[in-house]
Amino acid sequence: MPATMQELITKTCDLPAVPDVANRVMQLLADPDSTPEMVCKTIASDQSLTARILKIANSPFYGCLRTINNLKSAIVIIGYSAVRSLVIAVSTREVYKNFGLTERMLWEHSVGVGIGSHLLGKEVRLSKLDDVFVCGLMHDLGKVVMNNSDPDRYRRVMEGMYNEGGESLEVEQGVFGFSHPEVGALVVRKWNLPEELEQAVRFHHDIDQLAGQDSYLHLLASILSLSDTICQRLGIGSRGVDNSITVQDSQAAKNLGLSGDRLDALMAAVEKAYNEERSNFG
Repeated sequence: MPATMQELITKTCDLPAVPDVANRVMQLLADPDSTPEMVCKTIASDQSLTARILKIANSPFYGCLRTINNLKSAIVIIGYSAVRSLVIAVSTREVYKNFGLTERMLWEHSVGVGIGSHLLGKEVRLSKLDDVFVCGLMHDLGKVVMNNSDPDRYRRVMEGMYNEGGESLEVEQGVFGFSHPEVGALVVRKWNLPEELEQAVRFHHDIDQLAGQDSYLHLLASILSLSDTICQRLGIGSRGVDNSITVQDSQAAKNLGLSGDRLDALMAAVEKAYNEERSNFG
C-alpha cells in the first residue's frame, strides 16, 4: 500500500487496537513456553470473553463430542489455534461500537463469511482452518471502521450501493478516496496477525493479484472470496437473496475446482451452518 494511501486512511479513520486482554492472550498463545493454565488465567480475567469462548466452543462449529464446562478444557480440547481464533472473533465483535441496522448487517455478513470460509476450507483440505475463519470475520472490518469514523459519509456509501446499485469498492473510493479492503488490511497489521491474513483481506475482491505468488495465500484468498460471494448470493447480511449472482462462474470457484452439484451442496451447507451458528457469535 502506498505511503500516501496509508496516511490518508490513518488520518480519516480511527483504526482500532486489539482489546488489552485479547492482546495478552494472543501473546501467550504465540509463546511456546506458555501453559494452558497461564492462558486460562488471562482469559478468565474477562468474564464476557470467557462466556463467549465457552459458548462458541460448545457449538456444533467445533464438533466436540462432549460438553466443555471450563476454560482449561476448552483450551486443551480445541487447541491453541482455535482459542486464538475465538479471541479474535470476540475482539472483532467489539469493534462494532454501535449496533443499528447497518452494523447488524455487516456483522451478520462477516459471521456468515467466517463460517462459510471454514466449511470451504475443510472441503479443499486447507491446512489452517482457523486462519480462514479469522479472515472471514475480518474481511469487511474496514467497512465497520469507516462507518465508526465517519457515519455520515458511510451512509452515503450505503445509499450509493442500495439505492443506486453501485459497487461497494467504487462507491467507497468515490466517497472516501479509498476502499474497505485497504482499511481492513491495516487493522489486521495493527493487530499483529500473520501477513497472509493481511494480504487475503486486502485482495479478497481482487484475488487474481495473488495468482503466481504464494500458493497458500492464493488458496486462502480464493476461499475467502468464494465464501463472500456465496453469502452475498444467499442474502446473508444484506437485504435479501441476490439471484443475479452466479456463484458457479466466479473465479474463486474455478480456482478451488468447485462446480456443479458439489458447489450447490456447499452453498446449502453454508446456509444451514449459518442459521444454526449465528446466535453463538452474538
